[in-house]
Amino acid sequence: MPVGKARVRRQGVETAEAEGFVDTDKMAAVMSKKKETQPTQGLARVQFDFSKESLAKLDEIVSGVNARTRAEVIRRALTLYTEVLEAQNRGAKIYFREADGTMVQVMPLF
Repeated sequence: MPVGKARVRRQGVETAEAEGFVDTDKMAAVMSKKKETQPTQGLARVQFDFSKESLAKLDEIVSGVNARTRAEVIRRALTLYTEVLEAQNRGAKIYFREADGTMVQVMPLF
């Protein structure tokens, strides 16, 4: 039984409605709450080394989703990554529906 339905369109590819999908309402609520609170206490500073190509891709994503900072994109990515891993651990499979309707299974993250 599906947990939720998600439709995300990126470069002509739309995610499929599939059994075991992430609870999109829960994820939206978590992301919204994080935006509202923005605590300054209890944060840890982390520094990453990126290749020029990776940094350019990160900046492209920041602009594409109208994020305020690179950190915001990384936090959102971590939330999505966590949800996908949890779904995979439950035995769910993740699919993309191509523009022609073909279903393509996404390679497991790990």
